[in-house]
Amino acid sequence: MIVGIDEASVDENQPPDWGALKAACRTAGSSLGFAFFRGAWGTWQDPMMERRWVTAKRAGLTVGAYLYLRMIDSQPPEDQAHAFADHVGMLHADDFIPALDVEDDGFPPEKALEWTRRAWQELTQIWGAHPIVYTSDRVVKEVLGDLPLGPITDSPLWVAKPWPWKVRTPAPLGYAGA
Repeated sequence: MIVGIDEASVDENQPPDWGALKAACRTAGSSLGFAFFRGAWGTWQDPMMERRWVTAKRAGLTVGAYLYLRMIDSQPPEDQAHAFADHVGMLHADDFIPALDVEDDGFPPEKALEWTRRAWQELTQIWGAHPIVYTSDRVVKEVLGDLPLGPITDSPLWVAKPWPWKVRTPAPLGYAGA
């Protein structure tokens, strides 16, 4: 199994020790192959993304960035997509396409789905490819009201670890959905 890391500068977390993570994965019979970094939380650009992106690439990982889509009227999804794109910049052929992280729950389902579609469309136009969509079964059912996703289903899907899950615990390396 190939394991990946989802990383953001929250909770005063420390930079990953890529060597130690690779060793832990090998011990568990897996390999650490990729890392995704939060490029933006709404329109706020994550200041740690670039530095950690570079160190992960030096460690031999495939890298990608995600936009954490905020459901907040003061930050239209198009503005969030452009803030993210401005921060991430050009990608290389060996990088992942951008990802759209859909888990915020500030709107009723119809508006949340509209917001998601608009951000998805803007990211598609910016990069010329459908973004990966990171979400969970809970978000699709509760936040997006289990409404038809339309063209969003053309995107690769990155499914979050299943709920319920203890807060701030890593998925065990032996779990196939990790």
